[in-house]
Amino acid sequence: MFPKSDATKELPKVAFSWFSTKSGRYETESVGPMPLKITGTITGAPMVIGGVGTASKRTITVARDILAIKPDYGSLRPASARSGLFEILLIAVPILSFAATAAFVRRRERLSGDAGLRRRIVASKAARARLADAAKVGQSAGDVAGALGAALAGFVADKLALPPASVTAATIGDVLRARGVPDGVATDAARLLHELDERRFSAGSGGGGAEDLYARVESVLAALERRLS
Repeated sequence: MFPKSDATKELPKVAFSWFSTKSGRYETESVGPMPLKITGTITGAPMVIGGVGTASKRTITVARDILAIKPDYGSLRPASARSGLFEILLIAVPILSFAATAAFVRRRERLSGDAGLRRRIVASKAARARLADAAKVGQSAGDVAGALGAALAGFVADKLALPPASVTAATIGDVLRARGVPDGVATDAARLLHELDERRFSAGSGGGGAEDLYARVESVLAALERRLS
Protein backbone atom coordinates (compact mmCIF):
# COMPACT_ATOMS: atom_id res chain seq x y z
CA MET A 1 0.00 0.00 0.00
CA PHE A 2 1.31 3.42 -0.92
CA PRO A 3 -0.60 6.19 0.87
CA LYS A 4 -0.66 9.63 -0.72
CA SER A 5 -0.18 11.36 2.62
CA ASP A 6 0.54 10.55 6.25
CA ALA A 7 -2.97 11.74 7.12
CA THR A 8 -4.30 8.21 6.50
CA LYS A 9 -4.68 6.65 9.92
CA GLU A 10 -6.85 3.60 9.31
CA LEU A 11 -8.36 1.26 6.78
CA PRO A 12 -12.15 1.44 6.56
CA LYS A 13 -14.42 -1.33 7.72
CA VAL A 14 -14.96 -4.17 5.19
CA ALA A 15 -18.01 -6.47 5.36
CA PHE A 16 -18.72 -9.77 3.59
CA SER A 17 -22.08 -11.58 3.42
CA TRP A 18 -22.75 -15.25 2.72
CA PHE A 19 -25.43 -17.88 3.14
CA SER A 20 -24.93 -20.13 6.16
CA THR A 21 -26.04 -23.73 5.69
CA LYS A 22 -26.08 -24.22 9.46
CA SER A 23 -28.38 -21.34 10.35
CA GLY A 24 -30.26 -21.39 7.05
CA ARG A 25 -29.96 -17.64 6.53
CA TYR A 26 -27.56 -14.99 5.21
CA GLU A 27 -24.94 -13.78 7.65
CA THR A 28 -22.47 -10.93 7.50
CA GLU A 29 -18.93 -10.84 8.84
CA SER A 30 -16.89 -7.70 8.98
CA VAL A 31 -13.35 -6.59 9.75
CA GLY A 32 -11.99 -3.17 10.59
CA PRO A 33 -11.54 -0.39 10.77
CA MET A 34 -7.81 -1.14 11.05
CA PRO A 35 -5.36 1.40 12.45
CA LEU A 36 -2.32 2.20 10.28
CA LYS A 37 1.08 3.65 11.06
CA ILE A 38 2.89 5.26 8.14
CA THR A 39 6.67 5.62 8.28
CA GLY A 40 9.11 7.23 5.90
CA THR A 41 8.38 9.96 3.44
CA ILE A 42 5.66 9.96 0.84
CA THR A 43 8.24 10.03 -1.98
CA GLY A 44 10.34 7.24 -0.51
CA ALA A 45 7.98 4.26 -0.82
CA PRO A 46 6.48 4.25 2.67
CA MET A 47 5.45 0.97 4.31
CA VAL A 48 2.34 0.03 6.26
CA ILE A 49 3.03 -1.49 9.65
CA GLY A 50 -0.23 -3.15 10.44
CA GLY A 51 -2.39 -3.07 13.44
CA VAL A 52 -4.82 -5.74 14.48
CA GLY A 53 -8.48 -5.57 13.54
CA THR A 54 -11.18 -7.45 15.35
CA ALA A 55 -13.85 -9.15 13.26
CA SER A 56 -17.29 -9.86 14.49
CA LYS A 57 -16.40 -13.55 15.04
CA ARG A 58 -12.60 -13.90 14.88
CA THR A 59 -9.38 -11.91 14.94
CA ILE A 60 -7.75 -11.16 11.60
CA THR A 61 -4.31 -9.61 11.21
CA VAL A 62 -3.60 -7.03 8.56
CA ALA A 63 -0.43 -8.86 7.54
CA ARG A 64 -2.40 -11.82 6.05
CA ASP A 65 -2.58 -11.70 2.26
CA ILE A 66 -5.73 -13.83 1.91
CA LEU A 67 -8.64 -13.86 4.32
CA ALA A 68 -10.32 -17.27 4.45
CA ILE A 69 -14.08 -17.11 4.08
CA LYS A 70 -14.45 -20.31 6.10
CA PRO A 71 -11.35 -21.28 8.11
CA ASP A 72 -13.15 -24.16 9.83
CA TYR A 73 -13.69 -26.86 7.20
CA GLY A 74 -15.32 -29.34 9.54
CA SER A 75 -14.66 -33.07 9.26
CA LEU A 76 -14.61 -35.28 6.19
CA ARG A 77 -16.66 -38.46 6.21
CA PRO A 78 -16.01 -41.40 3.87
CA ALA A 79 -18.73 -42.00 1.30
CA SER A 80 -20.80 -45.12 1.85
CA ALA A 81 -20.47 -48.05 -0.54
CA ARG A 82 -24.07 -47.54 -1.59
CA SER A 83 -23.57 -43.91 -2.62
CA GLY A 84 -20.33 -44.85 -4.38
CA LEU A 85 -22.12 -47.52 -6.42
CA PHE A 86 -24.83 -45.03 -7.35
CA GLU A 87 -22.24 -42.55 -8.60
CA ILE A 88 -20.54 -45.26 -10.66
CA LEU A 89 -23.88 -46.16 -12.23
CA LEU A 90 -24.56 -42.52 -13.05
CA ILE A 91 -21.29 -42.44 -14.98
CA ALA A 92 -21.44 -45.92 -16.51
CA VAL A 93 -25.06 -46.03 -17.74
CA PRO A 94 -24.77 -43.15 -20.26
CA ILE A 95 -21.48 -44.57 -21.58
CA LEU A 96 -22.91 -48.06 -22.01
CA SER A 97 -26.07 -46.67 -23.60
CA PHE A 98 -24.01 -44.68 -26.10
CA ALA A 99 -21.84 -47.71 -26.92
CA ALA A 100 -24.89 -49.95 -27.42
CA THR A 101 -26.58 -47.37 -29.64
CA ALA A 102 -23.42 -46.90 -31.71
CA ALA A 103 -23.05 -50.68 -32.14
CA PHE A 104 -26.70 -51.02 -33.18
CA VAL A 105 -26.45 -48.19 -35.73
CA ARG A 106 -23.21 -49.59 -37.13
CA ARG A 107 -24.69 -53.08 -37.48
CA ARG A 108 -27.81 -51.73 -39.17
CA GLU A 109 -25.69 -49.74 -41.61
CA ARG A 110 -23.61 -52.83 -42.40
CA LEU A 111 -26.70 -54.95 -42.98
CA SER A 112 -28.37 -52.33 -45.15
CA GLY A 113 -25.28 -52.03 -47.32
CA ASP A 114 -24.35 -55.72 -47.57
CA ALA A 115 -27.10 -58.06 -48.75
CA GLY A 116 -24.77 -61.07 -48.50
CA LEU A 117 -24.00 -60.36 -44.86
CA ARG A 118 -27.69 -59.96 -44.10
CA ARG A 119 -28.42 -63.35 -45.71
CA ARG A 120 -25.66 -65.05 -43.72
CA ILE A 121 -26.94 -63.65 -40.44
CA VAL A 122 -30.56 -64.69 -41.00
CA ALA A 123 -29.76 -68.02 -42.72
CA SER A 124 -30.65 -70.17 -39.70
CA LYS A 125 -33.85 -68.26 -39.00
CA ALA A 126 -34.90 -68.54 -42.63
CA ALA A 127 -34.21 -72.30 -42.64
CA ARG A 128 -36.37 -72.77 -39.52
CA ALA A 129 -39.16 -70.84 -41.20
CA ARG A 130 -38.95 -73.09 -44.26
CA LEU A 131 -39.10 -76.17 -42.03
CA ALA A 132 -42.21 -74.75 -40.39
CA ASP A 133 -43.73 -74.24 -43.84
CA ALA A 134 -42.94 -77.86 -44.71
CA ALA A 135 -44.89 -78.99 -41.64
CA LYS A 136 -47.92 -77.01 -42.85
CA VAL A 137 -48.00 -78.61 -46.31
CA GLY A 138 -49.88 -81.73 -45.24
CA GLN A 139 -50.80 -82.90 -48.74
CA SER A 140 -48.30 -85.42 -50.01
CA ALA A 141 -44.82 -86.67 -49.36
CA GLY A 142 -43.74 -84.95 -52.58
CA ASP A 143 -44.81 -81.53 -51.30
CA VAL A 144 -43.15 -82.14 -47.94
CA ALA A 145 -39.94 -83.30 -49.62
CA GLY A 146 -39.90 -80.20 -51.83
CA ALA A 147 -40.27 -77.87 -48.84
CA LEU A 148 -37.55 -79.71 -46.89
CA GLY A 149 -35.22 -79.60 -49.88
CA ALA A 150 -35.83 -75.84 -50.19
CA ALA A 151 -34.95 -75.44 -46.50
CA LEU A 152 -31.66 -77.34 -46.89
CA ALA A 153 -30.56 -75.77 -50.18
CA GLY A 154 -31.76 -72.32 -49.09
CA PHE A 155 -29.74 -72.50 -45.89
CA VAL A 156 -26.53 -73.30 -47.77
CA ALA A 157 -27.20 -70.58 -50.36
CA ASP A 158 -27.94 -67.96 -47.68
CA LYS A 159 -25.02 -68.95 -45.47
CA LEU A 160 -22.56 -68.75 -48.37
CA ALA A 161 -24.27 -65.78 -50.06
CA LEU A 162 -24.83 -67.75 -53.28
CA PRO A 163 -27.65 -67.54 -55.81
CA PRO A 164 -30.38 -69.97 -54.66
CA ALA A 165 -30.46 -71.72 -58.02
CA SER A 166 -26.74 -72.54 -57.80
CA VAL A 167 -27.23 -74.94 -54.86
CA THR A 168 -28.65 -78.22 -56.14
CA ALA A 169 -28.27 -81.91 -55.35
CA ALA A 170 -25.52 -82.07 -58.00
CA THR A 171 -23.54 -79.08 -56.73
CA ILE A 172 -24.09 -78.85 -52.98
CA GLY A 173 -21.36 -81.36 -52.08
CA ASP A 174 -18.63 -79.58 -54.05
CA VAL A 175 -19.82 -76.18 -52.81
CA LEU A 176 -19.55 -77.26 -49.19
CA ARG A 177 -16.16 -78.93 -49.62
CA ALA A 178 -14.82 -75.77 -51.22
CA ARG A 179 -15.80 -73.87 -48.06
CA GLY A 180 -13.93 -76.30 -45.80
CA VAL A 181 -16.84 -78.49 -44.73
CA PRO A 182 -15.67 -82.08 -43.96
CA ASP A 183 -16.27 -84.57 -46.75
CA GLY A 184 -18.60 -86.70 -44.62
CA VAL A 185 -20.93 -83.80 -43.82
CA ALA A 186 -20.88 -82.55 -47.43
CA THR A 187 -21.67 -86.05 -48.71
CA ASP A 188 -24.59 -86.45 -46.28
CA ALA A 189 -26.04 -83.13 -47.41
CA ALA A 190 -25.71 -84.07 -51.09
CA ARG A 191 -27.32 -87.50 -50.60
CA LEU A 192 -30.18 -86.07 -48.57
CA LEU A 193 -30.92 -83.32 -51.05
CA HIS A 194 -30.81 -85.86 -53.90
CA GLU A 195 -33.27 -88.10 -52.05
CA LEU A 196 -35.59 -85.16 -51.37
CA ASP A 197 -35.55 -84.27 -55.07
CA GLU A 198 -36.43 -87.86 -55.99
CA ARG A 199 -39.35 -87.91 -53.55
CA ARG A 200 -40.51 -84.52 -54.77
CA PHE A 201 -40.71 -85.60 -58.41
CA SER A 202 -41.78 -89.20 -57.82
CA ALA A 203 -45.27 -89.74 -59.14
CA GLY A 204 -46.09 -92.30 -56.50
CA SER A 205 -44.87 -90.42 -53.45
CA GLY A 206 -46.91 -91.26 -50.42
CA GLY A 207 -47.12 -89.73 -47.01
CA GLY A 208 -44.86 -92.23 -45.21
CA GLY A 209 -41.44 -91.33 -43.80
CA ALA A 210 -42.12 -87.61 -43.28
CA GLU A 211 -40.97 -87.59 -39.65
CA ASP A 212 -37.74 -89.35 -40.60
CA LEU A 213 -37.09 -86.76 -43.30
CA TYR A 214 -37.64 -83.90 -40.85
CA ALA A 215 -35.18 -85.43 -38.39
CA ARG A 216 -32.53 -86.02 -41.05
CA VAL A 217 -32.82 -82.48 -42.45
CA GLU A 218 -32.57 -80.96 -38.97
CA SER A 219 -29.49 -83.10 -38.23
CA VAL A 220 -27.73 -82.02 -41.43
CA LEU A 221 -28.66 -78.37 -40.85
CA ALA A 222 -27.20 -78.52 -37.33
CA ALA A 223 -23.96 -80.03 -38.65
CA LEU A 224 -23.69 -77.40 -41.39
CA GLU A 225 -24.44 -74.59 -38.98
CA ARG A 226 -21.51 -75.63 -36.79
CA ARG A 227 -19.14 -75.77 -39.77
CA LEU A 228 -20.31 -72.62 -41.52
CA SER A 229 -20.68 -70.32 -38.49
